[in-house]
Amino acid sequence: MNYASDDLINEHEGILWALNILEKITDDISNKKSINIADINDIISFFKLFSDKCHHGKEENIYFPALEKNRIQNENGPIGQMLIAAMLYNWFHKL
Repeated sequence: MNYASDDLINEHEGILWALNILEKITDDISNKKSINIADINDIISFFKLFSDKCHHGKEENIYFPALEKNRIQNENGPIGQMLIAAMLYNWFHKL
């Protein structure tokens, strides 16, 4: 059986994959290797469009409210922790 949460898990894996690419790019910058600016622009676009708009939108507008309806605690619970993580992500993203 496939659950909607399976899609979110798969999206998390895609985000982690993109973070690994970003880590390689930052390593290359630190090691003074040449980098392709288009790659940086592409990864930024991915995070802005996919992570922020698509993925976090699903979590915050659909998944978390569904969890709350099923009595999963928000404040001081797992939903609250995920919202804090999303808030920190958004804060760092704006730096």
